Amino acid sequence: MITRSLSPLERRAEAAYLVHLEHLRTCPRCDLGWAAEERCRGGFYLREDLRRARRAVLRYEPPPGRR
Repeated sequence: MITRSLSPLERRAEAAYLVHLEHLRTCPRCDLGWAAEERCRGGFYLREDLRRARRAVLRYEPPPGRR
């Protein structure tokens, strides 16, 4: 399998995803819940950061076939 190097935006999105997962794993209030009713503010902001990073990749990076 051929892998390509990630762009800076893709690396940022990957890092945001890993930080969000780590928070969900360790936060007793979030407690590994993706759709928890009582989410802490930290989880909320990390999720929003993840969404912004993913949107930036979709908006500014061309699809892999068009490079």
